[in-house]
Amino acid sequence: MKRVMWKSLVLLGILAALTMGCAETSVDGTFRDERDGEEYKTVSIGNQTWLAENLRFDSPGSMLNSENPTSDYGRIYTVFSLKDACPIGWHVPSDKEWDEVEIAHGMPASFIGKGGWRGEHAVSLKAETDWQEGETGTNKLGFRVLPAGYYFSGDLGGEIGIQGLGYSAAFWSSTEEDLLNGDKTTMARFMFGEPTFVNKWSDINGDSGSGLSCRCVKD
Repeated sequence: MKRVMWKSLVLLGILAALTMGCAETSVDGTFRDERDGEEYKTVSIGNQTWLAENLRFDSPGSMLNSENPTSDYGRIYTVFSLKDACPIGWHVPSDKEWDEVEIAHGMPASFIGKGGWRGEHAVSLKAETDWQEGETGTNKLGFRVLPAGYYFSGDLGGEIGIQGLGYSAAFWSSTEEDLLNGDKTTMARFMFGEPTFVNKWSDINGDSGSGLSCRCVKD
């Protein structure tokens, strides 16, 4: 009986190790967007396949920062210009899908469902180049977050224009949540140069007019 239990425990340990390994395994590939001919690097992490570059599709209402050092920085999208931005067979990632890729990069599961600054895994997501000196990442699984910045409309006060190029990155999710007052919030992720955490932020009814980068994930 003890021998059977011991063998069972060993088997469970092996399965757990394999599962953890799969969650952190990355596989690189490429994808060509037939709409405009743009070709992207892709990365498979666990059960997800993501674009390993920011989306560049010129959807109505999207913006291109003329100061981007390379096309890899992609375009910037408002909540409303996200519609149909991803190619057929791909979609804007949900909040849950962002959680999964963050966990693969080291975010503790205890942060799921929480907003604000979370974990210390931004360094694992960020690229090894392009960020300001001392703020680069390890690009642990090939996700390669570049500091493309974000657009701020000034609708909620503050300076208008594209900000943060070289020291920040921000991405939309497709997840909307209903508030008690009837408003809707759209979830997003922000990363900055020096901090090691990732900020889960929400835009209410698109009222901020913010423009963020987009990463598509395969259906």
